[in-house]
Amino acid sequence: MSEGINHNFIDRIESPEDRTTKNCDFIISQADQKSIYNLDAFSDIFPKEEIQKDKIFVSNIESKWRAKTLLIDQKYRENLFCSKKRSEALEIIISDQIELNNWFGQDAFFYKTTRYDDIVNGTDAVVEFTTEDKPERLALAIDSTSNTSQQKIKEKIDRNIAKVLNNSLEVKYFNSQVNEDKGVLKGVIPVVIGLEAKNTNNLIDNFAQIIRLKQTSESSSITETHKASSKKEYLILRDKMVSNPTQIIFLEEIRMQLNMYQSILNSENNPNVFVQQTDVSKLIKIIEDILTNKEDIIKNPETKVLRNDTIYNLIGYESRKKTQYST
Repeated sequence: MSEGINHNFIDRIESPEDRTTKNCDFIISQADQKSIYNLDAFSDIFPKEEIQKDKIFVSNIESKWRAKTLLIDQKYRENLFCSKKRSEALEIIISDQIELNNWFGQDAFFYKTTRYDDIVNGTDAVVEFTTEDKPERLALAIDSTSNTSQQKIKEKIDRNIAKVLNNSLEVKYFNSQVNEDKGVLKGVIPVVIGLEAKNTNNLIDNFAQIIRLKQTSESSSITETHKASSKKEYLILRDKMVSNPTQIIFLEEIRMQLNMYQSILNSENNPNVFVQQTDVSKLIKIIEDILTNKEDIIKNPETKVLRNDTIYNLIGYESRKKTQYST
């Protein structure tokens, strides 16, 4: 008699999506996220009443968002939460790789914005580039979604263009990593960077494995042989992350949008716009110099494959379209 299907075994099989979701939770749990909510660190800049008002605003927005998600289809709600976790894990990875592996060059520093600026100003982070004169800065909106649409990317880029032309570029709770600047940061140029879900998942799974292997290699509860094996595997994966082609995708996404801004500002020729072509040109030069120093990664066949990423191509399409319209 043939044996029946072992449904208990099938139930224990973990899908790639479930694995990545667990890895997102793991990465988030390992990161120091206190700064996201710590508006009190700015009590020397803003009145306590204003800070409290902003805290309540954030709390209300998040409560409304949670209530709204309860009204939508369960499958869509699950996808929404997964996308949110993916983007948060991606932010942590980008921060780590900018600081440790110079993904944005050796002079780049990452500042994770507060939840207030994420909600109000659409800014997930600020990247600062040290120069001989003064820091040059970019405001990042980091995106990862499995339901990528041209309309979504178009809306984000359109909002950023409006911010530039309307002088509404601001991060309220900013604390520089390179000098004494603290408080409201004005005139910071906004860009969107991101990967589609499939490519983000691969990055998240690899990064989570690096963290686990490092922890195992430092554990006192396993044999020395196991520790040595884990450390060897950890070093291999860590070195691969140094030259991961994702950094090229992000840098090229930034360059495409900066070139777009330069064309739009040239067409507008408006002296009342806070951001001028010279500001954009400085950032373009910084990004191009960084890319020049990463020629070996650019030539990697994996980089060519990753350029098929949906978000990368949507950012490129929208940036080129806006450039053409402004000329």
